[in-house]
Amino acid sequence: MVGNMKFKNLGIIAILLASVLAMGCVNSSEKSSSSSVLITTSPAQMLPTINDMPDGTQKSSETANETYAERLFLFHRIPIGGSLRFKINKFSSIDEAKENYNFIKNGFSEYKLTSKSLGDEGFGLSQADVISTIAFRKANVVVTVVMGGYTTLDETESYAKMVRI
Repeated sequence: MVGNMKFKNLGIIAILLASVLAMGCVNSSEKSSSSSVLITTSPAQMLPTINDMPDGTQKSSETANETYAERLFLFHRIPIGGSLRFKINKFSSIDEAKENYNFIKNGFSEYKLTSKSLGDEGFGLSQADVISTIAFRKANVVVTVVMGGYTTLDETESYAKMVRI
């Protein structure tokens, strides 16, 4: 009887210990989540360069400051050319970035959006196989990539993955 009682107590202790560990792991992973750390890299440093682009690509224009960067590339493809525009906004807080991301997403409310596994949250859409857009947020940074010309959402996503966050 004493032996059975020891096993019963050990079982209860094991269950309690497992519960405490499980709760501790959940709390610690929430605290150490990368999305709670602000990104400090300048937006221009996050963007792909002309050297990241396929042969024949032309860098067209660029705008950059401490909180915003935009870079435009032109493709000379057959049968038609195309363009690729990267925009990065860096905010002082994650909440501001979430607000901006939701504003962008709501701007496409009339389109069917496809969820994308980029950053902390992301979506994409294709408009008549002529324009594809990918937008995503990672911590306090919001990225938008728009590809024009005959394109697919997968092709645009491959370029979106080039952003160095």
